[in-house]
Amino acid sequence: MGYSLNVSQSPLTEAAPISSRNGGCHMISSLKFWWYQRGMRSLDLKTYAAAVSGLAQLHDSRALAPLLQDLESKDAHVRRTVAAALGELGDRGAVPALINALADADDAVREAAAKSLGRLGDRRAITPLMKALGDAEPDLRTAAAKALARLGRYIWQDLVKGTDDDFVRLKDTGDRAVIEALIEALKNPKWYVRSTALEGLGELGDRQAVPPLLPLLQDEDQRVRLATMRLLVSLQDPRATEPIVHALQHPDAETRLHAAKALALIRDKRAIAALRKHVQDTDARVSAAVAEALAVLSAIPTPVPGINKAQAAASATPRPASGGVPTSHRTQRRQSKTVQKEEHGDPED
Repeated sequence: MGYSLNVSQSPLTEAAPISSRNGGCHMISSLKFWWYQRGMRSLDLKTYAAAVSGLAQLHDSRALAPLLQDLESKDAHVRRTVAAALGELGDRGAVPALINALADADDAVREAAAKSLGRLGDRRAITPLMKALGDAEPDLRTAAAKALARLGRYIWQDLVKGTDDDFVRLKDTGDRAVIEALIEALKNPKWYVRSTALEGLGELGDRQAVPPLLPLLQDEDQRVRLATMRLLVSLQDPRATEPIVHALQHPDAETRLHAAKALALIRDKRAIAALRKHVQDTDARVSAAVAEALAVLSAIPTPVPGINKAQAAASATPRPASGGVPTSHRTQRRQSKTVQKEEHGDPED
């Protein structure tokens, strides 16, 4: 469905006559704006796309509001069209909405948003684009890398090529800037990509990765589950205790075995009650690991309520004996005198 331009329907029909070149240009621009905005109401996708593109090419700030409104459309085609047009429009007021669009459910919308963010050149987009380097969609990763190059981050364009090796190269940088990308890669449908991301996060050793790691304790792949437990043990974060306790109920015996061993290494006494419920596991190896974990955790002193670390340290300091000298110091003096007697003989003899 198309439109024929009927100026009598335009709100500009009562505008003042064109009296100058500048006034004429303004009038033409306004007519185009009105025309393209009217075309955005078309149900025909081609007409709509042409209208959005034409509106963006006007570089008119008035176009931002209607375009942003359509970026929220339920139609993925509309969102893709608008995400691409916002880069052409050149108004940085679109940056927050385009950053949100990087999380769109449609791959093409995310890709268009990344490209537009690169065109707008706003540094607010750097961190979200870095996260997009870990996306499962290859085209988005390459679009994000190119956008980052336009923002002065050239290295990522050399490392991200749209293949599964992207994640290995990101991991091997050892750069903390890739943490968000590696966390995003934990959602990848390929187990070896998730495993690579786990390895990279382990090398970086940042506890901000703990919350997104926890769901992987129930991952469909055993290798990923066990690698996640090893990483959580290395991070020594108490937030991991409860999810690892839950893993004691996993149908896979190897997972239960590693969960018991992990709880012993994390050394969180809150796990004791749950461990006691699993001392009679159907797998003898698990039962033994549970018993060992209980022994380790039970041996940890229980903090006394109301006594903080400073008070505990003060109570552990040796009290002064007679003469105001700490017992440990008096012992050292006795030992020193004994050594002198043995080396030089007793002066009283």
